[in-house]
Amino acid sequence: MKKQIVNAMVIALLFISSFPISMTRRVASQEFQYPPRPYIFIDPASKGAAIGQIFTVNVKINASSFWDVSEYELTVEYNSTIITLLNATEGGFLKQGGASTFGFNDTSVPGVVHAVDAKVSDPVPSSGVDTLLTLQFNVTCQFSHQPISCNLELKNTDIMLWVHPERNIAPWNWTLITIGPWSPYDPRPVPPALPYTHYTVGGTFSVNLGDVNNDGAINLQDLVSFASAYGSNAGSPNWNERADLAPPFGQISLTDLVTFAVYHNNP
Repeated sequence: MKKQIVNAMVIALLFISSFPISMTRRVASQEFQYPPRPYIFIDPASKGAAIGQIFTVNVKINASSFWDVSEYELTVEYNSTIITLLNATEGGFLKQGGASTFGFNDTSVPGVVHAVDAKVSDPVPSSGVDTLLTLQFNVTCQFSHQPISCNLELKNTDIMLWVHPERNIAPWNWTLITIGPWSPYDPRPVPPALPYTHYTVGGTFSVNLGDVNNDGAINLQDLVSFASAYGSNAGSPNWNERADLAPPFGQISLTDLVTFAVYHNNP
């Protein structure tokens, strides 16, 4: 219901602040050179963090000013048994030039963030590479002998464009009456994808198991902790489960040292 109310408000406000385009459907000129398609992506594309650590990722967009994005709707899915969402906040993309915006972030379902945001004024075209949504997570999974990872998936993405009735080209000539032409999702490359569609690039998260002393950082102190546990077996006084990173499990040996070196050098 909340989504329907917001979308209805978007349509009403955009109608007030803009003019509907012609009811005549026109065919875009084959000679028109569209700028690159807009795309939404996770930044950074690959993120690692230790158990108990808080981290952020951004949902960003790259769009030419030609597209003049006025609204977005998207869903981000993640594994809530590994990471827990702490906060979701709107970024600055739609607010460029001092534009006013409104919308909502629905985080009521674990593992899912549904965001809808729109601008109701257009002092400047929203363009370039900027943030749509910032997500803050905490790594809350329990220790595992295997590296843990999950996708940060972008799903059900929609982009609305500000009305430009002077343009006789798609997507501004799609429908009989349009007050906010859409740039639909199309993952295919160009060609064969239509040049006025958009696409997405997801990301990944992986738990970094190099934090042997579990202080939220991977540094020299972890090397000291690992060295203290090296050569031990389960049940030994100096046993540390967090140092038991590779088979054969139950003893901390050379394979664990090699694995620890990988995590320590790539936190």
